[in-house]
Amino acid sequence: MQVDSVDAANKALSAQWPQAPDVPNVPANHVMACCMKSVKDKKVACVLLKREGVPVTMTVANAADMQLPKVPKVNRSGVAYYVQSSGTINMVMAEREGRWVCLIGELASDRLMDLADQLRF
Repeated sequence: MQVDSVDAANKALSAQWPQAPDVPNVPANHVMACCMKSVKDKKVACVLLKREGVPVTMTVANAADMQLPKVPKVNRSGVAYYVQSSGTINMVMAEREGRWVCLIGELASDRLMDLADQLRF
């Protein structure tokens, strides 16, 4: 679904999934699109945004529905981030405010963590 803000993404997602966890606010980023996916019978909200001109996918799910992977962990600003890479693609994942959040993109892991630090729940 084409959207232009986090508020619009939350409205579009809740229309399809009334129990959807709210997508956290991402200051100073352009929200381009959103969707809802089912992964092993659990729903995940996805939002495409841009950071430093690079597309970044943010996925959000209920933390109780997810299991964090066994990958290296980085503690930063009181949050445990799970970091994984494949080629030029990096992922940072964390559990915050009852939500599981994953940021994926061709940005360095520390830049994705910078973005994650700015999320407002």
